[in-house]
Amino acid sequence: NGACKCPPGWNGVAFVVDVHCPLNYKGIGCEEVCDCLQGASCDRWAGCVCPPGWTGTNCQTKCPHGTYGKRCVKYCNCHNEATCSPSDGRCNCTDGWYGTDCQKTCPIRRFGRRCQQVCTCKNNATCNNVDGSCACVTPWTGRNCDQ
Repeated sequence: NGACKCPPGWNGVAFVVDVHCPLNYKGIGCEEVCDCLQGASCDRWAGCVCPPGWTGTNCQTKCPHGTYGKRCVKYCNCHNEATCSPSDGRCNCTDGWYGTDCQKTCPIRRFGRRCQQVCTCKNNATCNNVDGSCACVTPWTGRNCDQ
């Protein structure tokens, strides 16, 4: 009678209507299993669609250092040895630095992680933005330049 017999995953006249595969299956006949990691979705034709920050056939690989986002194609803009979130590119500043790209040194009398610690330097000494150590002005000495 001229009617077509469709393979699994297809129906309609002359294979024109695409049928969605069951969850975690892909391919022409929906016979291939998607083994996606990181909560990735399974596309019938592309396979695993990785969330931002992940790549690889099964989304098993974190973005390489210095890259982020969907398919890891965006480049990080973090400074002063800051690390970049592989999912959204946000910078995680090292001690003594702050700002969206970690280019700002801690304000005067502040130091450390997110500049949350207060310097204890006395007598016009300079406070190190990373560890809070004091650079004393002559004639002052001591850990806090108070001797």
